[in-house]
Amino acid sequence: MKKIFLVILITFLILFSFGCQKEDKYSKYTRIAILSNKETNDSKIMFMDNDHKIIYQLEAQFIDEAIHIGDKLYIGKDKNNYQTIDCVTIEFKDDIYVKEGMLLHYSENDSYIVYLNGKCNVIDKEGNKKELEGYLLTYLISNDCFYMVDYSNFLYCYNLSDYTLKSKIQLFNSEFFSLTEVNGKCYIVSSKGFTLIEEKEVTETFVYPYDFNEILNVTKDLIFVRENNEQVVYRVSFDEHKMKLEPVYEEVYYINIEFNELFEDYYKLGYKVVYYGEK
Repeated sequence: MKKIFLVILITFLILFSFGCQKEDKYSKYTRIAILSNKETNDSKIMFMDNDHKIIYQLEAQFIDEAIHIGDKLYIGKDKNNYQTIDCVTIEFKDDIYVKEGMLLHYSENDSYIVYLNGKCNVIDKEGNKKELEGYLLTYLISNDCFYMVDYSNFLYCYNLSDYTLKSKIQLFNSEFFSLTEVNGKCYIVSSKGFTLIEEKEVTETFVYPYDFNEILNVTKDLIFVRENNEQVVYRVSFDEHKMKLEPVYEEVYYINIEFNELFEDYYKLGYKVVYYGEK
């Protein structure tokens, strides 16, 4: 009898655990847009697929700015007060307050990084401010590190847990274009190729398998280039020894998006796009 009871109990717990699992919302959308209306003092936060079909939608009071950091979206109508949206569960989370500067990163321990007067500043939970080295050119958050390049082409690597400097590396002027993350690894993007940053060091460079007229932009594992006077988009991946580029043909990467046409029905009602981007 005791064995039968245990079997029933285990079966119930398994079924209960499946029932409690959260819906996988993150994989169902690829783009986020926020449309705001001053007259009605409200905003629509839309989570859409590649064809701009709305998968999920949240309603909020008027929003005039949004900052997308990792899997969080910080929305607000001034430079100090933000509400957090979890982009995995599509839920509103805590309100946060930023005393000064432009928010770059917010940690679960309530410390954050802001851009202020050309530099990055760390503000801890008690409000103490620490200025990081160098004048910010660009940055990337990856693998619990805050990577930053300054105008003297130094690459800094700060530990996100306590913001201590792990490494400082001089880059050659011809090397640097931007920073990006591909499959959980951080790379320096240059005219030569993608150079891996690993264990606080700049290591091997994966050269481009094709010649480009011009590199236009890099976003995560997508590189936008000009070839024969035409824009071409590739998805970047790596094997053990070389870089691989797979052409991307999705129309959305090649068209000049006109928001008043894409969101025509909302624009007729007085809404304007205040944020648009990929997740």
